[in-house]
Amino acid sequence: MCGLVAVFDSDEYESTNLDRMCSTIAHRGPDSKGIVILNDNKFQKVNPDEKNNIKFKYGFGFNRLSIQDLSDKASQPMISDDGRYLILFNGEIYNFLEIRNNLIEKGHKLKSKSDTEVILKLFQIFGENMLEMINGMFAIVIFDKNKNNFFVCRDRLGIKPLYYYYDKKRLIVASEIKSILIHNKINTQINSAKLNEYLTFRYISGSETIFKNINEVEPGQKISFHKGNVRKEIYWDINSFSKISHGEDALLDSIINSSIDYQLISDVEVGTQLSGGLDSSIIASIAFSKETSKTKSFSIIPEDKEHSEEKYIDYILTKHEFDSHKIKFNTDHFHKYIEKATWHFDQPLSQPNSIGIYTLSKFASN
Repeated sequence: MCGLVAVFDSDEYESTNLDRMCSTIAHRGPDSKGIVILNDNKFQKVNPDEKNNIKFKYGFGFNRLSIQDLSDKASQPMISDDGRYLILFNGEIYNFLEIRNNLIEKGHKLKSKSDTEVILKLFQIFGENMLEMINGMFAIVIFDKNKNNFFVCRDRLGIKPLYYYYDKKRLIVASEIKSILIHNKINTQINSAKLNEYLTFRYISGSETIFKNINEVEPGQKISFHKGNVRKEIYWDINSFSKISHGEDALLDSIINSSIDYQLISDVEVGTQLSGGLDSSIIASIAFSKETSKTKSFSIIPEDKEHSEEKYIDYILTKHEFDSHKIKFNTDHFHKYIEKATWHFDQPLSQPNSIGIYTLSKFASN
């Protein structure tokens, strides 16, 4: 995962504050950090390590976790070759290699081997229609400096997080709410009108969040912010997607295998969470049969045997030879990690397994 921040402030903002907003979500992208501002209608890179405080109206920050193309050519924020567009992209486009090859065949020049540049080039050519061409999980911000337009979108099922604060004077878009809260010119408080809904259903429907005036970009939604006008549209809805009928096992098998093949495309090691349930067991079994030398599995094992699914995990492990890791889990982990996990979640924990997932992720990151 990576972390992005985009800021427009009509009163001007300071680069050191933008740096603080990025640093707040540094855990999302430990490999590199980039900051770019718009100055005299030109994109200007700002060195985060230098303490020069530059004022700006448009600023962009990014924390990168390198997955595709580990070189500096794929660094973000990324600017288009014509100097008009800037992109911030968190996620992974699974069919980017096919699209990249097609673009090159048509004479387009690409300097990196990253999916970020592919998205940017598609937007240059096709505009918002590029969403119909990409298959993946993504949170995207593209700024058009010629039109002073922010294009913001989120993947079809809302895998990658994206939040925004907007009033007539400023716009803030970020991967996590905590980055928005760092901004020193906004006032927000608990969204009391939605608190009962959250406590009852463990989530808030629609775009509102637990904080007033901070909204979530909805799954399958695209938003344009242009000179005080906001245009929102749901570009994809699961109800309009064709359903697989009974008896089409071969088609379902093909779709699952294709999906897992795409997930295994990476320039770094690949791992999976193996819980012992049907979903993770199927995924692990298919993935490990293809990439046994690269893949690691990670499993949380509760000390309370009543809630442990270790026997199902072991059943899968006996079928495949790969690098497996089991992490013991007990009540001490709740006391140790509940505050930190809540901080990462940006709201009260709503799922009982949140601490377990945090413990597993913390181990796997090493």
